[in-house]
Amino acid sequence: MASTAPQGAVPRVRTCTIAATNYLGRVRVLAESVLRNGCPEGLSVFLIDDPDATTPTEGEPFSLLRLDDLPLDRSWFAQMTIYYSVTELATAVKPWVLAGLIDGAAGPAAAVAYLDPDTELFAPLDDIWEACADNDSVMLTPHTLQPFPIDDAGISERMLLLSGTYNLGFVAVPASAHGRRFTDWWSKRLRFDSLVSPDTGLFTDQRWVDLAPPLFTIALVHDPGVNVAYWNLHERPITADGSTWLAGGVPLRMFHYSGFNPERPDQVSVHQGANPRIVRSSSSELGFLLDRYAGLVTAATAATAAARRCTRRCVRPCQRCGDTRVPLGPSTQWHQADRHASASLPHRTHGRRARTRHPACATPHPR
Repeated sequence: MASTAPQGAVPRVRTCTIAATNYLGRVRVLAESVLRNGCPEGLSVFLIDDPDATTPTEGEPFSLLRLDDLPLDRSWFAQMTIYYSVTELATAVKPWVLAGLIDGAAGPAAAVAYLDPDTELFAPLDDIWEACADNDSVMLTPHTLQPFPIDDAGISERMLLLSGTYNLGFVAVPASAHGRRFTDWWSKRLRFDSLVSPDTGLFTDQRWVDLAPPLFTIALVHDPGVNVAYWNLHERPITADGSTWLAGGVPLRMFHYSGFNPERPDQVSVHQGANPRIVRSSSSELGFLLDRYAGLVTAATAATAAARRCTRRCVRPCQRCGDTRVPLGPSTQWHQADRHASASLPHRTHGRRARTRHPACATPHPR
């Protein structure tokens, strides 16, 4: 979809996400919410299983980034697709996607921001974009703003010590030399070590950012209405005031449906473990919010079915509108490198993949 921003003005922010093609339904929901809430430039998307952006996007509420738009060497990416799991790869390429936007892959901007594909905006974040650009600060959201209850339920502070203080499902970076230094520093650590391996002190891209505050200008978002998710719902219960959603009594601006499966809307998040702190019966409003999102994702995902339905412009089958485009989906296979590419990895990482896969414990880790 073409930008609807006024011509000539430098946008306050350009937003992006990273996903695989099976997440396009969630990407559509996020992209629509971005357009509704003060980001007319729309959402830029990097698909890790379609790095050359061959997936059709006509009529979509987002645009695709190509691997060539990123300052990431193609051979490095090929090796990363072998070395990392899907989740690890999607988090590992994040600094390169942000750097590509800073370098102008989607046009100039004062700031760039990453949002996880399973998030949704409910209100503009203009003050965050402005603070990011005006103060030349990297904007982060802590997992929690209040101490956790000391009990045996759900996520605990000890879990945050394993997975990271900040949730990197949201990050805003100034489009400046300072912002570029941050993405360069981050990317160097994620080439090999964006692993889900809390027993070795690593958890995707998140644990590394715990080291960032003394190295860069960092500002924390203290608004409890931003990046609301299962790990902080105990301090930010969902309610409603007329047509306005509230989180902890303030307007809900961004919800993160981490671990929520639209096909199992009875479960708030699969990441809470066997003794969840938050259940959907915690409030009728929370249940309604989850059901609403499940419906949106289900409807948006239907557009990727083999018998392609009409796009947002139509509500009837394609025979009515004459849409003959090929179904959305990965038109290229998973970006696999030659098998010998793995042999070129430095010795310290070669063969490490099997040892550092998700530990065989039931410990939940926020992501």
